[in-house]
Amino acid sequence: RALQSCVRAPPVRAPREHTTACAPLVSRAAKRSVADRPRLAASSPALEASTGGGGRAPARRDRRTPAVPSIMADAAAPLPPAGKPPPLPPAGEAPLFWHVLVYYPCLFALVAGGSSCYLSALPVRSWDFRVFSEAYLLACLPLASLQCLAPKAYARRVEGDLGYPQWVHRLAGLGEAGVVGLRVFALVERSEVPRALATVLTGPMLGGAAFTWLYALQKPRHGTPALLVFLATWLTRSRKIRATAECYSITIVFGACAAALIRWRTGPRKKRKKKTAAKEE
Repeated sequence: RALQSCVRAPPVRAPREHTTACAPLVSRAAKRSVADRPRLAASSPALEASTGGGGRAPARRDRRTPAVPSIMADAAAPLPPAGKPPPLPPAGEAPLFWHVLVYYPCLFALVAGGSSCYLSALPVRSWDFRVFSEAYLLACLPLASLQCLAPKAYARRVEGDLGYPQWVHRLAGLGEAGVVGLRVFALVERSEVPRALATVLTGPMLGGAAFTWLYALQKPRHGTPALLVFLATWLTRSRKIRATAECYSITIVFGACAAALIRWRTGPRKKRKKKTAAKEE
C-alpha cells in the first residue's frame, strides 16, 4: 500500500510565490530597455542612419542561432561565371604516364610472351624472345593511339603538356594505330612486308619523341617508353628485307627534324614573340 501511494501520488507543482516574485523583476528590465532605446539611437549615428532616424534600434539576433539565407534571395542572385579549365600538367608529370606506357605493357609482355613460349612445348634454349618485344608493342601502341580520339584528355592523364598543337597528337595517334594494324596483319598472314612497313612507320614517331624528351624538354628519364619501343621495334624488324634497317634509321632522323621544325613554328618561343609584339602595339 505504501508503494502504491508513492506511485499514484500527483506530481509536485511549484508554488505561485516564485512566479509572483519574479514578475516585478521582469517588468523593471523591460522598462529599462524601453527607456534606453532613444539614448542609444541618439549616441550612435550609424545606428540612427540604419534605422532611418526613427529612433528604433534593430532587433538583435541571438548569436547562437545562425542566420538562415532566403531561398528567393539565392535564386535571384546572379550565377558565378564559368571558370576556365585547369591547365595541363607538365610534360611527363601526368598521373598515368608510367602506368600506361611502361608498367602495363611490360606486364602484358611478360605474361603473354611467357605463356606463348611455355605453350609451344619447346625447351627454354629454343624460345624466341622476340615474342616479348612483339607483345610489348601490341600492348603499348594501342594505348598510345588513344590520343588520336581525345588529345586533351590523353595529355591531361598520360603525357602532359608537350608544347605541340593538337593536330600533331592526332597524327601521331593515327600512325600508332596504323603500326598496330600492320603488325597484326603480319602475324595473321605471316608476311614480312607488313612487318617492314610497320618498322619504317614507327621511325618518325620515335625521332619526334627523342627530340622532344632529350633536347626540347631535357627530361631524358621520361624518354624510357620511347627507348623501349625503339628496342622492341629493332628486335622485331623484318630480317628478310635488307633495306628495313636503313629505312628505319632514316625515318628516325626525319622525325626528329620534323619535330624540331614544328616546335620552332608553333612552340612557346613563337607565342612569346606574339605576346611581346602585342604589348608593344
